[in-house]
Amino acid sequence: MPGKETRKDMLSHLLSKHGSPLSSQELDHIAQLTEGYSGSDLNALAKDEALGPIRDLSTKEVKTVDANQVRNITQKDFLEALKRIRRSVAPESLHQYETWNLEYGAVGV
Repeated sequence: MPGKETRKDMLSHLLSKHGSPLSSQELDHIAQLTEGYSGSDLNALAKDEALGPIRDLSTKEVKTVDANQVRNITQKDFLEALKRIRRSVAPESLHQYETWNLEYGAVGV
């Protein structure tokens, strides 16, 4: 699983498509909260949080609003997404994978 700095970099990269709306401190906080998340989990989290601003719109607004008028992504959107998107690998399973890799994994790769 990616370490904290790698998770922060991945989140930053995923948010770059949205104009990098979060500060370094906010990204650091989210990276801390996503301990144990895989790259795929982080991607799912970013997709879910990107819908946060759209979820705030009414059905009528969604149909008519200009994309430039939709509010930017906030840290709150990530915190809400964290309630829906959980890590996909349980810590117990991860330990089993690590043990297997130490015993049978490739050497020198």
